[in-house]
Amino acid sequence: MTEPRVQHESRSAFSMPKLGGAAHCRELVSDYGGIHRVSEDFQVTPGLVSQYVSGQLEAPFTFLLALYWQTSHGFRQAFSESHWTHQYNSFKVAEATENVLKLERVLAHAVRLLECRPDAVSVLREAIEVAKLPSSGHPPGVSLMV
Repeated sequence: MTEPRVQHESRSAFSMPKLGGAAHCRELVSDYGGIHRVSEDFQVTPGLVSQYVSGQLEAPFTFLLALYWQTSHGFRQAFSESHWTHQYNSFKVAEATENVLKLERVLAHAVRLLECRPDAVSVLREAIEVAKLPSSGHPPGVSLMV
């Protein structure tokens, strides 16, 4: 009999970092450049930063968050989010462009089929004009040409 899998909370590049505890504070302070650099840049006393690092005092979440985004950890996360957001947006633009091109082909085919019925063609041409309006949802720079 196999043991059931333990579900661990997954962490994506788009989630907030989990911050807290002296060990994490110590790692962030070290990555930033040490106690004196942190105290200078964040305008807190070196003694206070030392107390955060040693665990004598719990560092405020806002302090840890600001420190996180200034370290290599925060930079990597920001870079990753930027990269994957760009990838996602590029995919969505390509997908929308492909959908517009498919619709253009369908409409062109419908126009050819309906050319023997002038009344139907005029209604279809009106629909095409409405679809050309910016509110139709197609990406900028992509036109509906039939």
